This record gives sequence, C-alpha cells and structure tokens, in this order.
Amino acid sequence: MEEAGLPLERYVEGKIFRGLITGLNEAFIIDDATRREILSQDRSCAKYIRPFAVGKDIRRWTLASSQRWIIYVTPSNSKKIPDTLLRHLLGFKKQLESRANAQEWYELQQPQEKYISTFEAPKIIYQEIATYQSFAYDPTGIYVNGKVFMLPCDDLYLLAILNSAPAWEYLSQICSKMVGGALAMQAVYLSKLRFQMQRSRKEANCRSSLKSVWKAAMSLGVNNGSQKLISWHTDSTELILRAPCK
Repeated sequence: MEEAGLPLERYVEGKIFRGLITGLNEAFIIDDATRREILSQDRSCAKYIRPFAVGKDIRRWTLASSQRWIIYVTPSNSKKIPDTLLRHLLGFKKQLESRANAQEWYELQQPQEKYISTFEAPKIIYQEIATYQSFAYDPTGIYVNGKVFMLPCDDLYLLAILNSAPAWEYLSQICSKMVGGALAMQAVYLSKLRFQMQRSRKEANCRSSLKSVWKAAMSLGVNNGSQKLISWHTDSTELILRAPCK
C-alpha cells in the first residue's frame, strides 16, 4: 500500500493540525447555560467565546451536538478582555498560575492561534485515540481540543474514503495499538494513507451524489442523518475509485 498512489500528506499539503490545549479545562470550557449568563452581563464577551468540541463528540461523518464553548483568550486578544470573563477566570487563578509555559494566567496554554483560520473553516476532524472509525465533517467552524486532529479541506469525498473499510483496515495495521485495541492515530500514521487518483465520470457522479445525500441527511438531524450517510456509503462503495491502495 505504501508503494502506490498519492499519500494523504501530499493530498492535504502536509496540513494535519492538532487542536488547542487549555491547561485547565474547567476554567475555559463552559456549558451553554454559563455562556448565556456571561453574555447577559456583557455582550462584548461574545467574541471571546467560540463553539467547542472534544474527541468524544466526533461521530462517523458528523459531530454530536456538544453544547460546549471555549473561552478563547490568547496573547493576541487578552489586552482588552472584558471584566466579566476575568471574574469568571479569577476563581481558577491559583491553578491557572501553576500551569506549564509562560502565558498570562488568564490565557489558554496552547491556543494554536496559527490555526484560527482552520478552526473557523469547513474541515475534516478525527480523534487521536480511536476505538472505532469516526472521521467527521465540520462545516460550522468549531474549535477542537488537543486530542483532535484537523484536515483543513472541504472534501466530502475524502471523508468517504477515510470512513471506508479499506482505510480502517490499513490504519489498523500501521497505527500504534492502545490498551483495549484503540488506535493511536497521530499525524505521522495518517499521513501514510495513500489514494489512487483516478478521475472519471463515476467519481464525479459519486461526488455529486454524496453532496446531495449530505444535504438531505443534515436536514434529518445528527443521528438520523448519520445513518442515512452510512447507508449511502455502504451502497456506493464500488463508486469510490480513489480508494486506499492495497
């Protein structure tokens, strides 16, 4: 498999990025009720609060609705942080000051600011430690934690390949195994996955079909929509011509 086809690393131009690290989740990750309370006190806090997902929110094809938010305070935006957010973080100041690195106590430990454009754009995401095959498409611009990797591409066809049986079989062979059989899918492993680049009318039809099915599936909600996509994927396996090489 490693002797033929285009490696994923080249397909995505080496762009397989890891999400952010807070250094103290309970300080920066908030639920929807806390977000509403903060915004009721100061609407200017909205630009510091971003939608957020962690590994367990990732399903095959789609993301579960997490109702999580991240207080995104970084060296670039912390000079004018609203007092309301500071008061929230103040309750964790002692723990925040004991974190690694040299950030201010009210800033994220590793905000991954260089990936803001990736966070906020359509992308494929997957969790680093995977017990089952679950590559998802995020069209909404959600931020993710450091246990999640991002492929900054708006490509449902690539998503179909990553969720295919041959891809999972190959990853099961090359990825490190964790206790219980989970796969450690760091970028160094995923980047080795190769695809045949066979442009054809069948592939074009497959891409068009998938786009239509995706739109219809999302109108059904996450759970029912995912089942519709899985059914399409099963019925259309023979159309995926750029499949993992064997």
